[in-house]
Amino acid sequence: MERSGEERALTRECWRRMVGVFALALVLRWGATAWFLPQFKPDLNLDQYRSLARTLASGEGFICGGEAAGSPYIRRTPGYSFYLAGLILLFGDRLDIFLYSQGILGALSAALSIPLARRWLSWRPSILVGVLVALDPQSILRCADLRSDTLFTVLFLCGLLHLVWREDRASAWLFCGVWWGAATLCRPISMFLWGPALLYALLRRLGRRSPILFVVGFASLTLPWMARNAYHTGHFFLGMIGEENLLAYRAAGVLARQGGREFDEVRDEIYSRYGSFACFQGREEFEKKREAYRAEARRILLGSPGVVFRQFIEGIGRILVGPGLNAFDSSLKNPRPFSGIWPMIYVGVMGVVCLFAAFGAYLLRWKGYWPVILILYFTLLAAGPEGSSRFRLPITPLMVVLALSSQPLIERVWRRGQGSGTAPSG
Repeated sequence: MERSGEERALTRECWRRMVGVFALALVLRWGATAWFLPQFKPDLNLDQYRSLARTLASGEGFICGGEAAGSPYIRRTPGYSFYLAGLILLFGDRLDIFLYSQGILGALSAALSIPLARRWLSWRPSILVGVLVALDPQSILRCADLRSDTLFTVLFLCGLLHLVWREDRASAWLFCGVWWGAATLCRPISMFLWGPALLYALLRRLGRRSPILFVVGFASLTLPWMARNAYHTGHFFLGMIGEENLLAYRAAGVLARQGGREFDEVRDEIYSRYGSFACFQGREEFEKKREAYRAEARRILLGSPGVVFRQFIEGIGRILVGPGLNAFDSSLKNPRPFSGIWPMIYVGVMGVVCLFAAFGAYLLRWKGYWPVILILYFTLLAAGPEGSSRFRLPITPLMVVLALSSQPLIERVWRRGQGSGTAPSG
């Protein structure tokens, strides 16, 4: 079906505004990268993404190096390492290429925020959403962080755009499943996104075809990787990072709080005692380590529910308003403690955004299903000692959308306040 002239004009206008926001975001992200790049370690290899990319680029596969060279790597999913491997094949193993390419991805996320916001807002607030995401310090800095967050955010937003604009088309559900499957191969935290998607299809009574196609698209990328891990270990899973974090982060946080010790010290002791799931070296050892991890995590977490709950609440705070002061501590040659008042200002601004977002969620009600459910999904799953501002990156556009959606309610409350303040007494 041919589009009307008005629809084509709106599409062209949307593209022009997206290009403007993309350019602004790219300049800021490339500027931050140029500033930090000389200060980074040249052999930067956070979470082993870079070394795994090298083995992929050389054709050896997703395997470990060092003492366990040749062993299948099972701790993390391969999506981001495949991305880096592609860049290695094209441009060589260069940190500057990696980070500048992430600047492009980050700018793309800011641009995609405009059509996403347009689903709930008019044009002017939608553009403001894109501009605010482009200016967000956390979104800028994470593009200079050699981790999967920036790539994950782009994939996540691409999938979400299909659902919010084309929910009545079964093909949109298929494409969303593929996009979110690719995102899950970057960060396993999204492995349960099928839950909110299928719940929405059920509540909207969209029939069977749409959710089935979503599952097909999602499983087409995630299931082969789970089968690869099952071939080696005998268990279907995407990565062992979640299970490892229960002991090495959440339980470690409990022990550190109870003993008044540094978290890193406790975590290092746990790794020294139980090892890591990174390299698979036989089913027997894997089963023993898995059972030991589960038993110890269960004992610590169930034995201190009060501490677990407090750290859960603190984790929510770090995710929603945290300034991310230690984002580059493991990347810099000479890390230094941050000084200045801007972190406190940023925390205050994010607190206001969260408050207005709550107003916006109340105002939108059912229409705000996607922003609300996805913010809750990422926040609640990531909350805990390991929770950080990194997890805010994919939901930042949604938080801003909800905050700007609160404008009518705020104006209504303001008018009532003005009216009551000027009303004559007696």
